[in-house]
Amino acid sequence: MISGVTMRINIDEYLMNALKEDITQEDVSTNAVMPEPKQGEVNLICKQDGVICGLEVFERVFKLLDETVVFETLRASAISLRDFPICF
Repeated sequence: MISGVTMRINIDEYLMNALKEDITQEDVSTNAVMPEPKQGEVNLICKQDGVICGLEVFERVFKLLDETVVFETLRASAISLRDFPICF
């Protein structure tokens, strides 16, 4: 597990740089179907067996964009997905 301080000091800059690269490019398809921001809900469904790691970093990406986002993890990080395909 990554502490909040470690995340902010070591990882946030990398995440922000990746977001800046993606967000500065307008997505015409997305803008056509969703012209205004709307609240939604997302499930990450893993379609193959494997091990998922880094859910704390995944969550941080969303928190950097909106601190009010609610993130509920249904599975622990570094767990086999064989019997648990929905992670959150």
